[in-house]
Amino acid sequence: MQPVVVLDCFTVEPSGLGVPPYLSTYVRNAWSALRRARPEAEARYLTIDDVRWCLAGGNPTVEPPQSDPLTYSTTVNRDNAIQLLRDAEIVVVVAGDAVPSVHLHAVNGSLQEIARALACARGCRFLLGPLSTYAVTAPAEYAGLFDAVHTHTVTSGDLLLGSGRPADYGQIQRDRDSFTGLVEQMPWQPIAELELYRGCTRRKFCDFCNEPAKSPLVAFREVDDVVAEAEQLYAAGVRNFRLGQQTCFFSYRNRDEGAIRALLSGVRERCPDLEVLHIDNADPLAVASPVGRRIAKLVADYCTEGNCAPMGIESFDPVVIERNTLTCTPEILMRAVEHVNEVGAARGGGSLPMLLDTGTLDELDVYVDFLVAVMSAQAFHRLAFHRPGPGSRTVQ
Repeated sequence: MQPVVVLDCFTVEPSGLGVPPYLSTYVRNAWSALRRARPEAEARYLTIDDVRWCLAGGNPTVEPPQSDPLTYSTTVNRDNAIQLLRDAEIVVVVAGDAVPSVHLHAVNGSLQEIARALACARGCRFLLGPLSTYAVTAPAEYAGLFDAVHTHTVTSGDLLLGSGRPADYGQIQRDRDSFTGLVEQMPWQPIAELELYRGCTRRKFCDFCNEPAKSPLVAFREVDDVVAEAEQLYAAGVRNFRLGQQTCFFSYRNRDEGAIRALLSGVRERCPDLEVLHIDNADPLAVASPVGRRIAKLVADYCTEGNCAPMGIESFDPVVIERNTLTCTPEILMRAVEHVNEVGAARGGGSLPMLLDTGTLDELDVYVDFLVAVMSAQAFHRLAFHRPGPGSRTVQ
């Protein structure tokens, strides 16, 4: 029987990472759909690095001892990548950058590289991931490249048809079986991204956010569903987890302290020898709330050291805040930082704090005084500086 293939060209979104060692929700979703739709077929996992390796004649593009970012994340299938693409009945390409990104040991697959890889494929070709947004809005550029496009998720039922809306979490759960075969094909120790919900719990969205395009309505996963997936990954050999594929960890089930306690304790109970349990994405408004402090305490108690609660503040200018429908003010941010620092300062066995607060700050030249106050209070352990992105409304 012909094999079925997931070709991982890596993904980056504001709410989640899909660049090795991170194992994206998209890859696992495609893997589960293929195994359920073709249970007798051999399922193979390839990366764009495997394809580059084969097309370069089995040679890195950088001479040792330096590592080659173009072929660093090859799998056990790297020497047979092109043949697997030729033989495959189905190839699901996972790809797309929703935000610009640069990585130390990876280069996301470009459209030209994807087209070159698919030129080797003789079976059906499908697309899943952030790149699908561009394929839908500019179909002429992708004409003839894919037989169908899945914009959010793929299931065994809609695999051959394409889909334009996210599948129900129950259907995704029913497709999910075992990840052992997937993880065995990765020579690295993956960090599994676990999605808790879709959408944003804010009443009004920030004007430049892409989350409403992904899911205008909030849909939460059940605690048992998330814990069960973590247990399946753990059984496959995964020991590193990040609860990160959502807009704000603290807002899971509308800041339900009991549900978050059950989630974190459940993962620790089902995965007793895990090495990393971290979170990603935190809305300062949620962290600054009274329940936000208690949730931060749960994170510090149940997660592993070196954890971060990344909080973004795009501007301290009230006009910019109003124009972009932002909710974070300097006062809210400082209160959120205080909550994290109060409960997360204790250090683990590796001498790292149990919970760090991190922030992204724009227009720094305008707000030097505030930054000095932040640093004087040791409110940030790490600062990430960036310019306003496309779509942001700024003032001179």
